[in-house]
Amino acid sequence: ALALIATATIACTTTKKAEGGAADPMVLVEKAEVERAAPATFAPYLASPAAAVRARAVLALARLEMLSALDPLIAALKDADPFVRANAAFGVGQMDLAIDPTVSSEETARKRSEAALIAALQSERDDNVRAAIVRALGRVSDGPGIDALIALAASSTGREKATALVALGVNGKRRSARSQGNASLA
Repeated sequence: ALALIATATIACTTTKKAEGGAADPMVLVEKAEVERAAPATFAPYLASPAAAVRARAVLALARLEMLSALDPLIAALKDADPFVRANAAFGVGQMDLAIDPTVSSEETARKRSEAALIAALQSERDDNVRAAIVRALGRVSDGPGIDALIALAASSTGREKATALVALGVNGKRRSARSQGNASLA
């Protein structure tokens, strides 16, 4: 029954049209996400003049949790729209779920994620985007990102301090679980 509902939902949404008779890009992004399309599929939507379409495409990439989505997610950290940047930070944080720390090329992706988030944090002024970046750093950091979170927790107040402290807690739990998992493989 659930498969029937999902099929009916996809069928209904794929027929939706935007003004002018063209297919609605939001529906096309959703369809590509549901089909777990390759990240390259989202390129036209990431270049859309509509911030809402770019934000939805970035969110879809984040939900794919594929390392091949990392480059467009990092690029989206520099988007003009804060909602797109916040979704991009979330997406870069989601890379933690795709990274196997025992594979050196994937560890390189984690380091790239961490560096991109640190750079974004240094230049970001929007409070909501900063919070998303801090949360993402808690997911992917093993080195300089932890130092950045500690510094932020020590120097910030209010919401940003609380977010940094929670991110450090998430990071500690993640690292502990990972080390226990690695120990059982040895």
